[in-house]
Amino acid sequence: MIIESISVKGSNEWNEDALICNEKANIYGVVDGATSLVPYRSKDGETGGRRASQIVKKYFERISISENTRSLEELMIGANDELGMEMEKEKIDIPKNENVWTTGAAVIRIRAHHIEFVQAGDCMITALYSDGTYRVITRDQIAYFDNNTKKEWVKAVKDGLRTQKEIRNRVEPLIKEQKSKMNTIDGYSVLDGSIEANLFLESGKINRINLTGLIICSDGLFIHDEIDSSVKYDPMDELVKKISLLGLEGFIHYLNAIEEKDPECLRFPRTKKSDDKTGIYLQFT
Repeated sequence: MIIESISVKGSNEWNEDALICNEKANIYGVVDGATSLVPYRSKDGETGGRRASQIVKKYFERISISENTRSLEELMIGANDELGMEMEKEKIDIPKNENVWTTGAAVIRIRAHHIEFVQAGDCMITALYSDGTYRVITRDQIAYFDNNTKKEWVKAVKDGLRTQKEIRNRVEPLIKEQKSKMNTIDGYSVLDGSIEANLFLESGKINRINLTGLIICSDGLFIHDEIDSSVKYDPMDELVKKISLLGLEGFIHYLNAIEEKDPECLRFPRTKKSDDKTGIYLQFT
C-alpha cells in the first residue's frame, strides 16, 4: 500500500485540521476543527477548533490492536465523549453552541476484505476502482448551509462590499443562526462533545473488490465556484481528477495559487482567503 498524506495550514493562525495515521490498527482519517464563535484560547494559545481536532486525532492514534475489535462508530463516540470531557475541564459553557469546540471527521479502517468507515460533518471519503470509476462513500452534511453562506457572500459582493472583513461581518448572523442547528434533525452532524452528536454519526463498510484506492479529505480541498460563472464544478469529481493527475501536494499547490489571486474572496466566495487543507491518498498495490 502506498500512502500519501499532507496537512497544510490555511490563512488563519492555527491549522485546525489533523491527520490520523494509526498503522498498527490500520486506521486512517482526516479531522477538520472549527473555531467557536465565542473566542477561546488554551494556555498554549490554541483555538477551540485546533483543540477539538487534536483530541480526536490523538484518541484514534492511541487505539491499540487489542482495542481494534470495537466498531469505528464506537470509537468515534469515544472520541466525541473525550472532546466533551476536555471542554468540561476548561469550563466551556457547552449548552451554548457558539461556545463549543467542534470538528468534522472521516475515518476508515482497512480489513482484509472490507473498508469500514465513520463520518461526521463535511470530511469526505471517496473509493477508487480498477476500471477508472469512483464512488463517494460519504455525504457532505454541511454543504447546504455552506451554500446558504456563499449566496449571502455573493449578495454582499454585488452590493459593493470589497473587503473580506466587511463581507464576513455581513454574513456572521447567518453563520451563527446555522450553527444553532448542529446535531439536530433539521441541521447537520459534527463532533461537539454532546450526546446528540453520537446519534447522527454515519458509518458502514464497503468491500474491497476491485478497489484500488481511497481519498480522505477535509473540505479545504474542495474546488471553488466562481461568482456568475456558468461553469459549476462537482467538487468531488474535480478532486478525484486533480489528485489522480497531480497528487495531493500538487493539487494543494493548484488550489493555493487560485486563492492567492483572490485574497478578499470577491471572485470565489468563501469565508477566508485559504482554508486548512488535509488529505490522505491510499493506493492499494
